[in-house]
Parts: sequence; C-alpha cells; structure tokens
Amino acid sequence: MLLIAMSSQLFAQVNINDYKYVIVPHRFDYLNEADKYQLNSLLKSYLQKKGFTVFFDNENFPVDLATNNCLALKALVSNQSNMFNSKTEFELVNCNNQVAFKSDVGESKSKDFRQSYQESLRNALRSFDAVSYAYNPNAQPVNNAVPGSRVVSNQVPAQQNQVLVQQTIPTPQPVVTIIEAASMDFISNGEEFMLKADGKNFEIFKRAIVDDMVTYGLIGNLKATGQAGIYLATYKKQTSIGYFDAQGNLTIELTDANGQTETKVFKKQ
Repeated sequence: MLLIAMSSQLFAQVNINDYKYVIVPHRFDYLNEADKYQLNSLLKSYLQKKGFTVFFDNENFPVDLATNNCLALKALVSNQSNMFNSKTEFELVNCNNQVAFKSDVGESKSKDFRQSYQESLRNALRSFDAVSYAYNPNAQPVNNAVPGSRVVSNQVPAQQNQVLVQQTIPTPQPVVTIIEAASMDFISNGEEFMLKADGKNFEIFKRAIVDDMVTYGLIGNLKATGQAGIYLATYKKQTSIGYFDAQGNLTIELTDANGQTETKVFKKQ
C-alpha cells in the first residue's frame, strides 16, 4: 500500500523545486465557462498556499516567465466523471510535457454540480498535501529563450575561483505598432487565419469552409507581457512566445515532442 501511495508523487524524475512558477488555466477544457464553479480559483489558491507563485494563463507574466515558459509547471485537471460520480485528476507537467506530479483520482457522489466538482477536485488534491515545495533558484530547467537571444558569459577574475555565470540576453525584435482595427488577416502554410484585437491582446482564429459557409474557429491567443513586443502565445495547446516583425508578420515558437523548437510564421495580408 505504501508503494501505491508513493507512486503518484514520484511519477517522473522531475523535481518540482526546480520550477519558479505554476500556470493554471483560466478555463478547464471540460467546462464551457472561465472559472466555472470557481474551480480554477480553488486550484490557484491551493497551489499558492503550498508556496508556489501562480498565474492564470490569461494574466500578464513577469519578464523571466514570458521569455522562458520552462520556468513554470502547468497545472492540468482532467474530468473522468460518469453519470453517478464526479471524478477529477490533477497533474503538474513541465514545458516538455514531462509529469512532475500526478494525483490520485478524486471522487464525489454529490448531485449538486458545483459541490460535486469542487469536492472531487479537493479530494484529488489531497494526494498532493504531503508534497513540500521550496523553489531552488540554482535550478536550471530547460531554457526556452526568446528567438534570436544570445548567451553571454561573464567570467569572474581568477582570484574569485573563476566561477562562470551565464546570462540570456534577448536580442531586441522589431515590434509592429498595435493596430486598432477589429481584425487582421494572415496566411501560414496555405491556411488562412485571422487575429482579432482585444485591447493589447489578440485572439487567433482559423478560417474554414463548412457547407459552403466561411467559419472562423478560435485556436489560440496572444497575451501582452511586461516586455514590449513579446506576447505569451497559446497555440495548439502549447504555451510559448509570440512576436511581430516590422512588416506585421507574426512568429510563434513551438516545441515538438523531441524538445526541438519549431517556428510558425503567419504572413500578414
């Protein structure tokens, strides 16, 4: 029984103390509203009490996180409910989708939806109660720096044991002036997209023709960060970095299954 209890906490050789932040979605995929039943707020509050610095994925991030999403673990919640019980599972995964923690399945038999969903999530989080967290600032998680960044080595004099320190200094990218039009059209790999402005942020829509009618489906978004011209991009269920060039073209850096960076370019029309 002890081995079974420990298995959820030691799911992978990923040390949660190596991660400075946790990102919580503002809406879970299985629910149709942001923070429905206050589940997202409940999870954020719980993780903050555990000592994590937590952001919703639609908030403005600090510069270090905006330029390197590998500093954060992503909080994932899956719904395994049936007609009799609410069942919820909680995971923390890193930027390479490696599992740092996977909870036991939390259940609730309540007939009230709000109470049932909240209770099942709380029960899932119980298996995380025994896990302690203290951020290790000397940790070196995988770096996912801004495209075009360069690594500069600062060498301390010999009398100080020649400790080598590395800093990632982003190379400034050309920034397009925010256009206050309702939308902008783009093409990428022969497919058509539309960016809809929402203040300083953007929503990404993909154009399709269904039954001879043009439709636009929401597939991602760009959230302004504390660094001018750099956006937190959510695209194809990945959280990454997006930026515009001087011509208004959009670039999003994605990571494939092997951890390699893939560049997605949207040409402005």
